[in-house]
Amino acid sequence: MFDLKIETSGRIRRAQAEILAAELDMLLIVGRENLIYFTGSTQLECMALIIPKEGQATAVTLWLDVEYLKANTGIPHIKGYVFPAQDLVTKTIEVIKEYNLTKPRIGFEKYFVEFAVYDGLRHVFPEENFVNATELIYRLRSVKSAYEVEMVTRAPQIVGKGMTAAIQAVKPGVSEVDVLAEAEYAMLKAGSGGCSFRMQVFRGF
Repeated sequence: MFDLKIETSGRIRRAQAEILAAELDMLLIVGRENLIYFTGSTQLECMALIIPKEGQATAVTLWLDVEYLKANTGIPHIKGYVFPAQDLVTKTIEVIKEYNLTKPRIGFEKYFVEFAVYDGLRHVFPEENFVNATELIYRLRSVKSAYEVEMVTRAPQIVGKGMTAAIQAVKPGVSEVDVLAEAEYAMLKAGSGGCSFRMQVFRGF
């Protein structure tokens, strides 16, 4: 039986092994896709995840989301901030300081770090210790667990049901939106968690 906490804690343990091997002190995750990977939740906004080389990972999020994330992710250590008194940057800096590292070597995602986050951190911690950890993260995500293999196997079956529903919906007078709705409904009924990209249906002339 699938256990979210076991799955995500395993991902974090593997990340910590890579962090140690890369001689980093921590990873800072702010990109949505990577947050989903490490937390197991898609219901996350204004969030960061700090994965240290040892010990517990810590998530930073809006205070309204703390209890939900504790109940629905594999991350037990979650700290909230109340906006506008605090924001994601100031709270993340506060959490990083709790690790008592004067010059932490921090691994970043290359493509998903907002400038506000990077700018805030470089005014507090030495910028020369900021490391591109994109390859490290991709390497982690390329190794699939049994659960992930099962999901990868199911995904094309679900897409197939969506395509079948779309083809069956195509009739004179039916709009592109109606075709799309039938496809998405069929996939959701088959177990889809939603589309990673906006679905589109085009018509000929």
